[in-house]
Amino acid sequence: MPFEFLEDIATADVALRVWGTTREEILAEAAEGLLAVMVDNPEAIEEIEYREVLVSAKSLEMLLFESLQQLIYLKDADEIFLRIRNLVIKENHGFSMKADAYGERINPDKYHLNVDVKAVTLHRLQVKESRGSWEATLVFDI
Repeated sequence: MPFEFLEDIATADVALRVWGTTREEILAEAAEGLLAVMVDNPEAIEEIEYREVLVSAKSLEMLLFESLQQLIYLKDADEIFLRIRNLVIKENHGFSMKADAYGERINPDKYHLNVDVKAVTLHRLQVKESRGSWEATLVFDI
């Protein structure tokens, strides 16, 4: 599990640090972290339904922000939890991301729900590269 919850960043929200060897890995792991905040057993979410996720932004921080906001929107609008697969980031006058997202409708009988994430915040949002690895810090509004 290449993410961890951070206790000392936000009191009433949930902070998360993710890491990986590529930018794509940290975005995918941030999506997994989002699920882990909302569901006790995210591994129980089956990949039954499909959505394509397309996001553009001027910076990597905002790409991370917008991609997670899109997953939160789909959770609220379509009542579906999604996992990211086949994520590709392109850089050309900013950043764009395309990913396949698979999941299933929210089913409280199938898995234990924790808290509902309302949004990603800009507080302490950071994406950085250091010595060949990537790390991101983000805070979810619950």
